[in-house]
Amino acid sequence: LCSHLHIMRETYFGHLLFILKVSAILIVLVFAGLIHGLFPCVLQYTVSGKIRHLNDIMEKRIRGE
Repeated sequence: LCSHLHIMRETYFGHLLFILKVSAILIVLVFAGLIHGLFPCVLQYTVSGKIRHLNDIMEKRIRGE
């Protein structure tokens, strides 16, 4: 299908499922960010913490772990 799937050592549907999960998390984080913007004392570390967590997951996938 494309070299990206080969490089990532994933099937089409495995890759699709992973990206759907990441996309869903990012959509939720949009709303968490809006809530935090309106009420700064709420969800203070939710968005930044989850972004760091997603970055860690992506870095591990790139390294093949």
